[in-house]
Amino acid sequence: MNMDSASNKTAQEIVTPIQLEAALQIQKTKPQLKLGSALLQENIITVRQLNAALQKQTQVHNLPLGKILVDMGAVTEETIIQVLAKKYGIPGLNLRKFHVDSNAINAIPSALVHKHRAVPLYRIDSHMVIAMEDPLARESLQDLELCVQLTINPVLASREDLEFLMEHFYDIHHEPQEKHHHQASQNNTNHYQTKSTKADETIATVDTDEAIEPVKKIIVDALNQGASEIHIESMKDTKPSKVRFRKDGAMMLYSEIQADLRDAFISRIKTMSGLDTSEKHHSQNGKIAFEQAGQTHIELCVTTIPTVENLEDVVVRILSAPKIIPLDNLGLAPPVLGQCKNLVVKPQGVILVCGPAGSGKTTTLHSMLECVNTPDRKIWTIEDRIDITQDGLRQIQIAPKNDWTFATALRSVLNAGPDVIMVGETNDQETAKTVIEASLTGHLVLSTMRTSNLVESLARLLDYGVDPFNFADALLAIINQRVVRRLCTNCRKPRVASREDLETLAQQYCANTTLNPADVAARWLQQYANPDGSPTLYSANGCEKCGHTGYKGRIGVYELLVVSNTMKSQVQAWTNAQKILNIAVTEGMQTLKQDGIEKILQGHTDWDAVRAICA
Repeated sequence: MNMDSASNKTAQEIVTPIQLEAALQIQKTKPQLKLGSALLQENIITVRQLNAALQKQTQVHNLPLGKILVDMGAVTEETIIQVLAKKYGIPGLNLRKFHVDSNAINAIPSALVHKHRAVPLYRIDSHMVIAMEDPLARESLQDLELCVQLTINPVLASREDLEFLMEHFYDIHHEPQEKHHHQASQNNTNHYQTKSTKADETIATVDTDEAIEPVKKIIVDALNQGASEIHIESMKDTKPSKVRFRKDGAMMLYSEIQADLRDAFISRIKTMSGLDTSEKHHSQNGKIAFEQAGQTHIELCVTTIPTVENLEDVVVRILSAPKIIPLDNLGLAPPVLGQCKNLVVKPQGVILVCGPAGSGKTTTLHSMLECVNTPDRKIWTIEDRIDITQDGLRQIQIAPKNDWTFATALRSVLNAGPDVIMVGETNDQETAKTVIEASLTGHLVLSTMRTSNLVESLARLLDYGVDPFNFADALLAIINQRVVRRLCTNCRKPRVASREDLETLAQQYCANTTLNPADVAARWLQQYANPDGSPTLYSANGCEKCGHTGYKGRIGVYELLVVSNTMKSQVQAWTNAQKILNIAVTEGMQTLKQDGIEKILQGHTDWDAVRAICA
């Protein structure tokens, strides 16, 4: 076997973090191979031996391939270290001589250290170096990265050395232990120094086997089930705490947590998100960068909220990277779709999208921007959190703590030659006035407002003190939107609509309008009739694909108020906002409820879902 002499000396020479960092830099230039392939290339094992080891690994999932080959007698541990050092550039260490940072030791729960046979050595900037028996074990690396919220750089160490360190730093009950300096010297480990603060002891106590794996499982299950939020609701006394998911806008019970494990769960999540585990009297906010196999990084926003009797709830919002949805695919009614396409190519003016949090406002704005995102336009976006990215857009993230607000960023952008500007939210007087000024100086401005309806949006803007004449000249349109639960197409139950069904829906459709319910029902009979001569209505049923809820996914419901000359005069005179809405309905605007009922007749949803957002 031909091995580089430098590789053979690795374990003896690297004893400091500086030396190891140099070796890790060399590793980045090495091509990545599987261990079995590397051993075959060096003619150390045969294909037959590799196949036998792989077959055994399928039976014992947690056993590293290298350990299996060593147990088979096909290779020695020393040879594996040499091959990894040569082929991968992964340094191999003699841990009994290496300078270990005790702060790193305290950063990872002992249960996780023993589970993965992985001992943290030190941290530099945004990465941590960890000694492992199997530095190629992807699942172990993911668990460790999730724990420390840092990039893991694995290095190779022998099982004996790892057990030696674990025995030195952790006792048999998997808890960090104090080791006096003179004890370490007696064991020829005078480089080791440990310290144990009260906070460290608290973390070590709560981060037990009972909490580490279940917390990860909750997150993975939430992702797999398409949940947008995880709610951990602490119950007092010995009552089990509840874990609930929000799926497609609705809350559902996922599981319960035993009272004696409640604190461990919450502390585990707080540790992962960089929060103070001892703080229970004030709300805290943090983030977790989570990576699931086969997916990109997913950001989890964590909020803790104090409740009764010194308890606290935790809400985890899952921010998987949203994708741009073409405007044609948003679910806009054909007339509304055509109006939106005409509006977004206007040279100047203001288009507002309103609705509560989570109603898809930002998605709609980016869909509209995609329509005009061409090389001949300069488009700036100013956002509180950049969830959606598009090539061709110049995107700005605000930082209010540094006085980089929507208004200040917008004033700066006006000097940067924009054609189209997207302002993430118009939420104060200064931003509202700047948005109006920007539109009147020859720019198309798109923005959102966190309001419940069109009337509230108009009233709030005028309450901000914007000039009614300027506002009337600038405003092009307001879109009010919601998202409703979509029926699972795999199990939805069809039935022929009865006369009573059509009459009830028509009455709801025509409420507060001058429309005739009989005329509307007659139109539906022509537009949506099936071969039996009547529309088909669908109801929720339930199957495995939808988690037996009957719903899977959500669809948008919209109303679009396009400002006409009649409405402009009303805005300038600042009459009652409800009067402006009545004018829009008279001029043919389809209301939120009407769009929802149309989607019922199209088979996308049902009355229960529409009624929930139009109450």
